[in-house]
Amino acid sequence: MENESNRDIRKKEIIDASLKLFQTNGIKETSINQIAKESSMAKGLIYYYFKSKESIIEEVILEIAKNIDLDLKKVIGDKTKTFHEKISSVLKLYFKYINEYKLVVLNTPENSGLFELVKSSFVNVAYEHGLKLIEDGKREGSINIEYEKYTLLVLIAGLSELYLSGVEDPNILATIVEQILGFEKGTIKL
Repeated sequence: MENESNRDIRKKEIIDASLKLFQTNGIKETSINQIAKESSMAKGLIYYYFKSKESIIEEVILEIAKNIDLDLKKVIGDKTKTFHEKISSVLKLYFKYINEYKLVVLNTPENSGLFELVKSSFVNVAYEHGLKLIEDGKREGSINIEYEKYTLLVLIAGLSELYLSGVEDPNILATIVEQILGFEKGTIKL
């Protein structure tokens, strides 16, 4: 019987190989055969660790969300940055992840279950850290907004919808964030 750490290592290898292929080919165009080849495993072994391609996709999405979570924790916990620098860094991370995982994110709307998993995973991470950042900014006197929870939800959902509808220019999205949060134009530095 396989011990737990070997199992975790093999699953991670499959997730990493899948992510690489999804980023290159997109989810729909990536087959289990390609994943097996990329991870140097037999196709049957892939199915030993994962029930289906969808279960691999789910794990890949959760892995991306975990990475986003870790990066956001670093930015928000950075005591050397001002509130506005942190907002700028968060937006830079947003654009980095959107561009890096574009073929993963943009291919999920056709599968409503996966799309909801992407949305909920990424929105929950963004909301948790965004709320902390805004609360810190309010305590410091760097931002003065009412209903920060609702404002943040509108901001996250709005940016996502704009991006999915084809608005990909970071400067346009940064300007919208500045306007919603009441910042002077040019406050957010990308």
